[in-house]
Amino acid sequence: MYQIRCNMNDIFFIERWKGTIAMDKKEQQKLISYDLDCILAKMDVPKHLVGYKYLHFAIMQAVINPIYFRKQNDGFKFVTEQLEISVSAFKDGVKRATTCFWESNNVDKMVGFFRNYFSMKCGVPSDFELITYMASYLRTKHDYV
Repeated sequence: MYQIRCNMNDIFFIERWKGTIAMDKKEQQKLISYDLDCILAKMDVPKHLVGYKYLHFAIMQAVINPIYFRKQNDGFKFVTEQLEISVSAFKDGVKRATTCFWESNNVDKMVGFFRNYFSMKCGVPSDFELITYMASYLRTKHDYV
């Protein structure tokens, strides 16, 4: 159906086979999840961190249910209820994952991915801003409505 390729310039794109193929929401969510895994891997966030799971889940929920992520407290509360953990544990885990993200010295890659979403002139985005930027990027890229 669809083919995901990662080239050397860290640009991810989806290429359709000939013809028009309709995808249901579950297939599209799997595709977005795979693309998110590729992005987080390129940004050197280790999969064994608990924060990786929290960050991945939060971004996917922000893609699927953007209405809950209009305010930071609403978004974090929604995710922590789904994961059945405390808000402080969630914030600590996400902070660890995003610290790996920023300390990997891949700022050029990140600006390349998210150039339309943030500028490093304003400083490093907060965890919540990063989650919403990545969700917006994935939603736009995959035409997820």
